[in-house]
Amino acid sequence: MDKTSTSFSRSVADMVEKFLGSAQLPGYAVFRARLGLTVATLASSTDAEAAYRVHSQAVEEVIESGDGYASRDILTGVHPLSRMHQQALTRLMASSGLGTGELPQRLLNTLVQSAKVATETLTDAMRLH
Repeated sequence: MDKTSTSFSRSVADMVEKFLGSAQLPGYAVFRARLGLTVATLASSTDAEAAYRVHSQAVEEVIESGDGYASRDILTGVHPLSRMHQQALTRLMASSGLGTGELPQRLLNTLVQSAKVATETLTDAMRLH
């Protein structure tokens, strides 16, 4: 192994260690999922077991967070998922409304009408002050 490869392997090992040793912060699920995917991808070229551990932790954190966007990122990643993880992430993404297409016209009309009422109410309230 040449000096560059050794340095790369050490850098990847450091990234893996830092990822596995750090905790997810509230509100950063998407960032953390993408970081995990990146670290797992880099680690896969030097240490398949470390890549698996990082990816598994990222998946578990996303499921725990309940974040639909982070779920979508994991589902579209290149790393394989267990059936259980794939189902949990798919349910999470679907329950968040992602990937469901357009809002049905009836619901869209209700939403627009509610926004109009809110605008009128706020406008009237501002005139009172």
